[in-house]
Amino acid sequence: MIGSKPVRVSVLRDRYPTSFSSPRHSRHDIRRRLFVPFNKLRAKLDGFTVMQPFDGSDLVHVVNRIPFGARRMICSFESHIPRQFGLPSDAILTKMMLKEITSNRCRRLVGMSHFAMRTALAMHEGTPAYDVIKAKMMVQHPNVELGQKGDRLKGDDASSLVLTFVGGHFVRKGGCVAVRIAEKALEQGLPIHVNVISSLQAGESVWSDPTDPDFLKPYTDLLSLPNVTHFAGLPNAEAREIMGKSHFTLLPTFEDTFGFSAIESMAEYTPVIATNVCALPEVIYPGRNGHLLHLERDEMGEWVRPDKSERHTEAYTQICSPSATMRPIGQIA
Repeated sequence: MIGSKPVRVSVLRDRYPTSFSSPRHSRHDIRRRLFVPFNKLRAKLDGFTVMQPFDGSDLVHVVNRIPFGARRMICSFESHIPRQFGLPSDAILTKMMLKEITSNRCRRLVGMSHFAMRTALAMHEGTPAYDVIKAKMMVQHPNVELGQKGDRLKGDDASSLVLTFVGGHFVRKGGCVAVRIAEKALEQGLPIHVNVISSLQAGESVWSDPTDPDFLKPYTDLLSLPNVTHFAGLPNAEAREIMGKSHFTLLPTFEDTFGFSAIESMAEYTPVIATNVCALPEVIYPGRNGHLLHLERDEMGEWVRPDKSERHTEAYTQICSPSATMRPIGQIA
């Protein structure tokens, strides 16, 4: 509070990230503002924005972008801060972003997870900015509204198992694994139905996918199986309703810095089967609210695999196949 008045906070009017990183309900005056999405011009311009000037706000809170021109700011982030993907460290824009977050105008850097904090600190380790950035950092996990309908499957005998995968990036988030589960269940006569909620974005446009144009087809062909229901896209409320009617949701992702669908699923009383990468082990506890599948990880918590510059190679394509990549955590010696 400033005196007896609520703080006037401007946030970005984006699709998802801001809602997960700002209060759903607040005593302060939260103002959703338009911003300039420079990444629509070039992907490497994703790390900053310019908002409406002179909007009367006391504070600007942004997610993954640095708001040039803000008098006071808080920057939430999911992995790297500043985001300089494709920009060299000595580029003028990189220096401008770094200057903003190390200045007194930036009051706090809020990682969505401990994984995010580790990643960002490693990015700046050994640089003059490290101590300043570390002093501003804290961790605040994303928040989500609890479902209002309670446990829809209370008393269900699970004689037929329903699994739901949610993810626009079909390969990166584990859609290939989801449809392979359906295929194997059908082969073995198991009563398992798989919902797939995905726009099926994959391939060259997704930074972690193999670029082989033939990689995806065997998996998208499985969407026509009788025990698979595919939704190309749904409003968030409808997707959460389907999650709430599922026994498990699936997020066997190769690379997902947080995975908002996981906490939305748990908010609908549905446990999650996910991989043990990035921030997911911070919110999924095997045997309590889900299960973790094993991927070999580095010290940051990311999946160990060939460099993304090798996406065009057969070796990269093979390692992204879900056949033998994952196994349950419980099977690790």
